[in-house]
Amino acid sequence: MTTLVFDKRTIGYSTIHRDFSLLADDALAGVALLRARTDVDPAAVGLWGFSEGGWVAPLAAARSPEIAFVVTIGGSGRTPLRTQTWSLRNRLAHQGITGSLPATVAGPGAQFINGTGLFPEANFDPAPVLARVRAPVLALWANMM
Repeated sequence: MTTLVFDKRTIGYSTIHRDFSLLADDALAGVALLRARTDVDPAAVGLWGFSEGGWVAPLAAARSPEIAFVVTIGGSGRTPLRTQTWSLRNRLAHQGITGSLPATVAGPGAQFINGTGLFPEANFDPAPVLARVRAPVLALWANMM
């Protein structure tokens, strides 16, 4: 098994500037690099994405028929905003916090943060992307407490 692990770009990319499309291009560049190696079976190169990569890996796979498989951990089939508010609401509930706070955090609070632009890619919709992926997909998602 050959694995290519790379760090996300840092120039022009930060906690307030995200671009899943750009990251998918980076992933596809890594796929091309691996497929060009003589010690790698080009027909067996796939993508594994964790957290934000759980949305990026399917995006890359939807763009290329050369992806053999996709494994995602942490990117749900919902938007990042909806996923994060669901997770936060459950974390609050597991801590015994009830009443209006969880609903406020997951509703108006989330919409306020989204409106500030401080949650880039918050409304990325993975459903149409996942519908275009033709490779086998193993998607794992859980709320870890």
